[in-house]
Amino acid sequence: MIITSKLAPLLPLSALALMTGAAFSVSAAGCPSSPTATCGLSPYNGQDLYFDRPSGSGFLNDPTSDATIYMDTRQQNDTQSLTVSGTNMTGKYIQASQNGTAAITLNQGASTDMIEGGNSGAETTISITLDNARLLGENDSVGYRSAVGDKAYMKGATVFIDQADRGAHSVSAVNGSQLHGTIITGGAGAQSVNLDGSTLDKGSIYALSKNANSTVTLTNARLDATQSPVAGAFDSYVSATGISLPVSPAALDAVALGLAGTQTNRLTLTNATVTGDAGLLNRTGANQVTMKNSTLNGDVVLAGAGSARIEAGSSLINGSIDASTNTGNTTIVISDGTTLTGNVITGSGNDSMAVIGGAEVKGSLDGGAGKNSLLLDGKSAIDGAILNISTVHATQDNTIVTPHIGSGTAYRLMNRSLLIGQTMSDARLTLSTDSMVIVTGAVTGVNSLIISEMGPQSQEGHFIVGSFNDLSRGTVNYQFANGQQQAAARSGAWNYDLLATTVPMNNATNGAEIVVVQRHSGLAHDVRGAIAGLDGAKQAGQSVSADLASRLDKLRSSFLLNGVSEGAHVWGDYLYQTGDFTDDADYHSNLQGAQIGVDWSHLLDNGDMLTGGFALAWVRNRVSDSDNQGNFNNAVYGDFYSLYGGWQQPLNDGGPSLFADGSVSAGEIRYSLRVHNLPTTTTGIKEALNGTYDGNMYDVEARTGFNVNAGAALIQPYVLLGWNEVNSDKFSSGRIDMAKNKTASWHTGGGVRVTGELEVNLAKIRVLPWLDARYVTEFNDNTSLTAADYAVTSGHNQKMGMFGAGANLAITRDLYFTSGIYTGTGDVDNSVSLQAGLSFDF
Repeated sequence: MIITSKLAPLLPLSALALMTGAAFSVSAAGCPSSPTATCGLSPYNGQDLYFDRPSGSGFLNDPTSDATIYMDTRQQNDTQSLTVSGTNMTGKYIQASQNGTAAITLNQGASTDMIEGGNSGAETTISITLDNARLLGENDSVGYRSAVGDKAYMKGATVFIDQADRGAHSVSAVNGSQLHGTIITGGAGAQSVNLDGSTLDKGSIYALSKNANSTVTLTNARLDATQSPVAGAFDSYVSATGISLPVSPAALDAVALGLAGTQTNRLTLTNATVTGDAGLLNRTGANQVTMKNSTLNGDVVLAGAGSARIEAGSSLINGSIDASTNTGNTTIVISDGTTLTGNVITGSGNDSMAVIGGAEVKGSLDGGAGKNSLLLDGKSAIDGAILNISTVHATQDNTIVTPHIGSGTAYRLMNRSLLIGQTMSDARLTLSTDSMVIVTGAVTGVNSLIISEMGPQSQEGHFIVGSFNDLSRGTVNYQFANGQQQAAARSGAWNYDLLATTVPMNNATNGAEIVVVQRHSGLAHDVRGAIAGLDGAKQAGQSVSADLASRLDKLRSSFLLNGVSEGAHVWGDYLYQTGDFTDDADYHSNLQGAQIGVDWSHLLDNGDMLTGGFALAWVRNRVSDSDNQGNFNNAVYGDFYSLYGGWQQPLNDGGPSLFADGSVSAGEIRYSLRVHNLPTTTTGIKEALNGTYDGNMYDVEARTGFNVNAGAALIQPYVLLGWNEVNSDKFSSGRIDMAKNKTASWHTGGGVRVTGELEVNLAKIRVLPWLDARYVTEFNDNTSLTAADYAVTSGHNQKMGMFGAGANLAITRDLYFTSGIYTGTGDVDNSVSLQAGLSFDF
């Protein structure tokens, strides 16, 4: 049983207070701003000091003092504050007394043995602040009131607050303070202890609240409970507080940090070092432990019926985590390189454990009763038995070494994770193709191995997913998630064909390895679709520039054959193209659009003609996989803005006349990607990336050549040079990322156009039939494509031959109908494009 504090008796003689008050007391307003010695305190027994009024402040600033300070009994609304500054009170203590509010500050190197306060049945609000101060601890060889050892019940404590008090209590040690003994604070109200930049040795910290929260915070602090007289008696102090707990764990035998209550117990360690156990006991409330960059040389013990949570990051726990008596749900997160040298055991709740961010547990994990799970990621590791855990999910580069792989746990190993067991029986395993299970001893029973999916950076080749040294007494039934031993799957940007087989091991115990052979079966369809979308946008831009060239051809042939029509002309064309194209991805194109423009022609004095104009176009190009299986189906929409113009010499008798023309276009592109990747009967990553995104296009093309009048025909040889760039914004899903891609290249070529002239006398319509043949090749293709793990930095430099025919009809003197049809060869199959429109001369 813990003996509570014994308060100094009240002074019976009020006369003494009246006589001495004149010398040592101050007004009720408190001490002066810079007292030099003693203020607000009166002598007692010729040696000790006490507060001579229920409210007020006291100040002690002497090099040494041989006085114990008593903060006298207060009423509930009274407040007494005491400051001891730069004073050595060795062999003495401070009695905070009971009821009301007591605020105590020690600073500037002040020291005393201990601080005591509170009382059974009282409601005392106590706050203690140590700022560069020292508490030496209760000394059994000192008689503090009447006889040697009269404070021995404090067991060397530096702060002792009666656990049966009903008030709220806080203790804070900062700025290099030193405590050489235990802090015990308890009662019905909230309890708080804070060590910041300070140390405590030869003792423990106990924060115990019957009806409120208990909080202990250590920051840049050190606590060593190796010589703590109370480290093995934590449960007795809890009982003295009146907290009724369902169980007192046997593991709490060397407690450095003890919190107990019925609301929330919160322990926070930041850049702290603690030697001894940390115990948090709670009947119905929550237990919370947070560690960061800290070391705990001891166990963490949690008990109670409420929830519990431990988060340890970048820390070292030289001990175990024991939540075996916690009946609520427990969450344990060991992260960021933390090492736990002992075991983890949880209680009867549905518990979750996570070992992540390169953390390591060197002991066993036991989930106890309930439905429990374990998560690993980021090169984390476990070296111990795994018991009573329903599921283990190792997500990335994890290593699990365990004595036995049994039927009670379902393992899921992904992304280069490794499971090593000495034995295995009736186990359930799910692995990615880049993960592996190794059993060094006997396999018994019927075991199941499901090859679920491929890692994000998988490659072609042979991969061992299982190695079993002795299958003489058991079997491993292996298959992909589709129930077969072969499947199609996706990894990153690629689709794969997979085949699982067994290979006998060269030993005498019937061992075998399970090997997965995986081969590329092509790019995933969303990657192909995104590439085709870029090429489809390029086709749209080139159809616009080709139509502008056709517009200038119409003007040129009409002017040369029928005379120049100066002034403005308004025109509009319908665009259509279909074909199968070969590039980074084969695709089928189906393009429709319209372009309208206005241009002006002017005849120079020397007979040369100049033409300039602008045009607006809208194009939609549907691009889909060329095998027509619906694997991808894109829509590319473009709004184009163009400037164009040309120069033409008049025809010379028997000689050529030169010409030059060109266009500049800019487009705003909108992409829509709709994809189906692998069939639902497959395994691994099936989903494809769908979405809408934007981009831009730029196109420049120039032509030059000459015209020859060959009697009934106008012959026009020409060469061309152009540049085109199309880009698309980046977009992504949970697994697949598309970069900001582009395709850009120069192209050059040459051709010849032949235009004739007919007149239909009855209708009085002039017909200008024409033929066009040209060859175009791309060069300097600096295409840049990145999708998941697929990247290219150059394109294929398409080569195409184009053949066209059409007719321009002069319906009236000013109204023309234009038409043409082209077909292509080379890197395009079944290509057909049409142009048809009207032109009106003002």
